[in-house]
Amino acid sequence: LSTERLRLRPLQAEDAAELHRLVNDWEVAKSLATVPFPYPRALADEWITSTAQQIAAGTAYHVAIVGDEAGREVLVGCVGLRLDAEARNAELGYWVGRRFWGHGVGPEAASRLARWGLANLAVDRLVASALEENARSQAVLRRTWLSPLAVALSSTASVLLNSTLCVPMMALNRQYSSGSKRPYHDVPSWYAS
Repeated sequence: LSTERLRLRPLQAEDAAELHRLVNDWEVAKSLATVPFPYPRALADEWITSTAQQIAAGTAYHVAIVGDEAGREVLVGCVGLRLDAEARNAELGYWVGRRFWGHGVGPEAASRLARWGLANLAVDRLVASALEENARSQAVLRRTWLSPLAVALSSTASVLLNSTLCVPMMALNRQYSSGSKRPYHDVPSWYAS
């Protein structure tokens, strides 16, 4: 999948070292509910392998956000959708390396994957959350067209910060009638079965 400035593609084994460098930064990791800090280097390899398995199984679509810098591809961060088939929901998640903050990368990548997910996956709603004190991430979700849904208590985040936090939940519903064509119907080659 592509945007004006970015490409979203499956993670590759060659991404592990750069992924580790970007996410093993407290300023990045402190806002991620399921990422340990410090982030072990071996975990990058394991996670990349698991993303390929999840894409093949159709249970999640975690992909690399890459840009171009001086003619070479650069890993910027990751964006993903984790499916809940029974509820027909997908949870949107993302992170961007600190040096790329403030350039609109998060909303650009998250919006692209969100549109693709609603158009191509058997989901009716995307959900996402951001820590209450993470105004930047909440702004990304608003720019991705997600609307406030509720404030939930998250014990997931307590693994990292050893407390229960208020986490604003956001949602984006599929907005088309059953007889209309889905917009943005463009299945990337890595998704085709």
